Amino acid sequence: MNPSSMTLREAADSIRTGDIGCEELMRACLDRIEAKDGELNAVIAVEAERALERAVACDRTDQGERGALHGIPFGYKDMFHRAGAVSSYGATEAHWKTPDETSVLLGAVETAGGIGCARLNMAEFAMGPTGHNPHFGRCRNPHAPARISGGSSSGSGAAVAAGYVFGALGSDTGGSVRLPASMCGTVGLKPTQYRLSSAGMMPLSPSLDCPGIFAKTCADAARIFDALTGEASEAGLDDPLHARIGVPGGYYTDDLDEDVAVAFESSLGVFRAMGLSLKEADVDGQGSLAHYADVIWKTEAAALHRGSLPPGRGQLGRQVRARLIQGIGIRGTDYVDAARLRTLSLRRFLAGPLAAVDALVMPTVPIMTPLADTVSAEGGEKMRRTLELISRNTRPISFLGLPALSVPMGMDRNGMPMGLQIVGRPCSEALLLHIGDLFARTATW
Repeated sequence: MNPSSMTLREAADSIRTGDIGCEELMRACLDRIEAKDGELNAVIAVEAERALERAVACDRTDQGERGALHGIPFGYKDMFHRAGAVSSYGATEAHWKTPDETSVLLGAVETAGGIGCARLNMAEFAMGPTGHNPHFGRCRNPHAPARISGGSSSGSGAAVAAGYVFGALGSDTGGSVRLPASMCGTVGLKPTQYRLSSAGMMPLSPSLDCPGIFAKTCADAARIFDALTGEASEAGLDDPLHARIGVPGGYYTDDLDEDVAVAFESSLGVFRAMGLSLKEADVDGQGSLAHYADVIWKTEAAALHRGSLPPGRGQLGRQVRARLIQGIGIRGTDYVDAARLRTLSLRRFLAGPLAAVDALVMPTVPIMTPLADTVSAEGGEKMRRTLELISRNTRPISFLGLPALSVPMGMDRNGMPMGLQIVGRPCSEALLLHIGDLFARTATW
């Protein structure tokens, strides 16, 4: 089997049985990056020397001392700090950081035996859902390079989909894990707000920032999540599943592109084949939640980066500058109102749509993956409308702080992946992964 086509669990099993060595696996991934990334541009920097040294050391480690991710090549969005190494934040060199401490999550991956081998492309300062970056170049979609990869964790989604690495870290403030996962055809988990530590991760909007996980399968994501949290979600994937699934009307499922609507209806048929009950879920006011999320993240981002706006403080991309200026213009009373409404909105959502079901399902992205040229900085009003649509179904969930999982739900007429978003109550990640795993094993695409 080609090592890059393995899942994380298959690679881990092959290492455990001695069918492949850690160094051999790492070299296969590094060779794939070298061969493919000239086209995809998912990687900002390869950490080959360090990664190979760690892989050799992993080969010498006794079985009894090996962690759950032993010898597994891993990537990370270039906003997770590694002590003594550069973090670019997707920005110009004037904004690069060389931190003294490694991020908690990257440290946890490597404590479990994973090997960070690539710093991955991202939107500048994590502001942008398309994969464009004016400084490092656009991250392209592995399924069709002319189309967007999603963002802002663009390189993380593309690198996992392209077989560069078996898992990757990203961040999700309004959809930045789920969007690339949907468009690149991977699994993307945004846990409950504050479930994973953001220490040692570049802040964008501290009230909304949420680290997340990319993997090829839900079982792989469960293993990574367990390594980061000490949970045992992977162990429960083979248990019988009993869950009530809510299907929201209105905001999350109206005005879908035709291919997305057909795929979503087919997904509901998969849930019926799984033996799970489906129930209509009433949702209202979701557009206002997306607005409040915009108010919060733009205000907080402007507060963090306002020093970059004056001339001579480091060049900013056009879109980032525009968004920071928007944030500066938001009234303090509007920010306070939006922050105050988060807890109230969450209580209402738990007592309403999530009261009678265990999880909600909806398309991750309501439109088909657009061509990159249609959402460039020069795209005008059509570009702005498309950007709003891309994150329409993810941003309200981020505002509520709920866990959400994006899993593939088939391909559109252009041969591009589409994603299904599964949303649960706080701290229900194990259930979401269980639902997603059985969904993937039941589906026929």
